[in-house]
Amino acid sequence: MSEPPGKLEHILLQAISLYHAGRTRETGELCRNILESAPDEPNTLHLLDVVHLMNGDYASAAEYLTSAARVDSGNADILNTLATALRKLGDAEQAEQFYQRGIALDGDSAKSLVNLANLYRGAGNLKHAADHYREALEKDPDYYRAPNNLGLTLDGLGAQHVSARHGSQTGKFRTARQRGPAFGQARRMAGQPENSTSWCNRIRRTGVIRPD
Repeated sequence: MSEPPGKLEHILLQAISLYHAGRTRETGELCRNILESAPDEPNTLHLLDVVHLMNGDYASAAEYLTSAARVDSGNADILNTLATALRKLGDAEQAEQFYQRGIALDGDSAKSLVNLANLYRGAGNLKHAADHYREALEKDPDYYRAPNNLGLTLDGLGAQHVSARHGSQTGKFRTARQRGPAFGQARRMAGQPENSTSWCNRIRRTGVIRPD
């Protein structure tokens, strides 16, 4: 029996509240209840996908998100999360395409740019990764993931340069103290003090639950 739209909206709000409270099992149950009456409801599909991502069920996440993207193809958040599910499944080519589609829809999204940069970094394409981290910082200097990831990427580029010159893996396992100016450069771009060890701890503490 189909539920009236107003009741479905109320159930979805309950599911969102449960999700923010960390009660993902109950969130998933409510989402599945909604989908019995409205199988193409994109916000519910998206939320259920995030629950699957958090639980490590990337195949189910991609399945639900593909349905959500089909219904609401102009939703950058859905495309971004679908790309993350595909990246977790190892489909880097498809993930890149969906990240880029999401960025085209919402060019001011630092999150999408950082996620695409993470994809490039994971594939060893550090130059592309650094370019996208920098662009994310320009869009949103306060986005907590960009400065640290940019610092690591710049450090990796420096290590590649040293390795190419000396034919070694010099710098691969360097400590934070030995990493050189990369972290300072990234922090300056974000308006953060170079020598503040508490800054990295602070951005870790302020992060919310994220599927990626």
